[in-house]
Amino acid sequence: MAKTVIGLMDNLGDAQAVVRELAESGIARDDIGFMANQKHQLPSTADLNESEGSGTLTGAGTGAALGGMAGLALALAPLVIPGIGPILAAGPIAAALAGAGLGALAGGLIGSLTKLGVPEEEAHYYAEAVRRGGIVITVAADKAEQTKVAVAIMRRHDAVDIDQRATEWKKQGWKGRFEASDPPAGQTPLPAVQEPQSLVRLEEAAYGARIYPKPAKRVRRKTQKQAGKPA
Repeated sequence: MAKTVIGLMDNLGDAQAVVRELAESGIARDDIGFMANQKHQLPSTADLNESEGSGTLTGAGTGAALGGMAGLALALAPLVIPGIGPILAAGPIAAALAGAGLGALAGGLIGSLTKLGVPEEEAHYYAEAVRRGGIVITVAADKAEQTKVAVAIMRRHDAVDIDQRATEWKKQGWKGRFEASDPPAGQTPLPAVQEPQSLVRLEEAAYGARIYPKPAKRVRRKTQKQAGKPA
């Protein structure tokens, strides 16, 4: 069964390393998703081929690139999400958001995550994480080996436990839902990363990297009337 692996990263250097290693492992670029907000000084296009750990994205002309070397680039789409502000997105998440109208982008962010298999409650967690400056990386894994590789790479680069992070936000007064009416977080600090604890409610989990079953595509059945129509 196809899976979606998701990792939340706290800094650009780790996100850059994860994307580079995912591509080097043989995972198709179209299967790697990426989303980050204006906290990382995103221009309309960006290049993460600069020195790792710099914490910023720098302009790269027409073709936006994400990765550590030529040939490992992801096409980054500049978008504006109500409640977050300017973001850059790539892969399946960008494709879903690009198809939403301006007024629907906030809801489209949640919807794009649920289409990947993320439960709606946790989709709000990831959206809020991006609002607060986190970087979300996703992998569409069709094979068990791809899932294992993606999890190992994200764990190696300290992917954040989203439940623990959401619990910290709730202690600070967050209601548990991403709201487009909230102002962009700007420089809202991320809570300190805690030691991993046991996870619940998930089919599978490994520290901060999470694995969700990807929903099967719905096949529209033709009615008898439709089937009888001449080509």
